[in-house]
Amino acid sequence: MKKEYRIKSNEDFSTLVKAGKRIKKPEFHLYYLPTNYQFNRFGVSVSTKLGNAVTRNRIKRQLRAIMDDFNKSSTKQHDIIVVAKQGFLNNTFQQNKEALLKSLKEIEQ
Repeated sequence: MKKEYRIKSNEDFSTLVKAGKRIKKPEFHLYYLPTNYQFNRFGVSVSTKLGNAVTRNRIKRQLRAIMDDFNKSSTKQHDIIVVAKQGFLNNTFQQNKEALLKSLKEIEQ
């Protein structure tokens, strides 16, 4: 994922969490808002409660890979934040991918 497609600033995260819509799943919480950019922007948040640095970085890599797949097929532009939850660790990558892509498709409608 290109760096320009990432949401990193605390201000952007706060705005999305406060003003955006939310989808709650056991694996993650998804916050989103429509945007005027020509592309989707993504942010990822993984708490230290989910494990050590190796585990958290693996989760972030997986989330970015899933979002790359979604970004190639999306038609509408949004700012999206994914907050990983404990259920993410209990599922396989394929199960997490299916759940996240299903939720992202709901945003598109």
